[in-house]
Amino acid sequence: MRSDSRLHEYARFSGIAVEISATMGLPVAGGYFADSYFDTHPWLLLLGIVLGLAGIIVYLYKLGIQSQQKPQPGKKKS
Repeated sequence: MRSDSRLHEYARFSGIAVEISATMGLPVAGGYFADSYFDTHPWLLLLGIVLGLAGIIVYLYKLGIQSQQKPQPGKKKS
């Protein structure tokens, strides 16, 4: 049983890492390619960085709120 809970924790933290990477990576990549297309270097890349950081802050805030909620008896934690 101990290895199952450890594996569950690894999967949970791996999922968090992927979500954070995507939250930052997609706006930055979009800003980079939009800068190349519109020839507006580096403004859209900087906008992508700001949007990515804002997305990560919101995600971590929601994750913190979710982790502080106590599970109600009879309900599964989602």
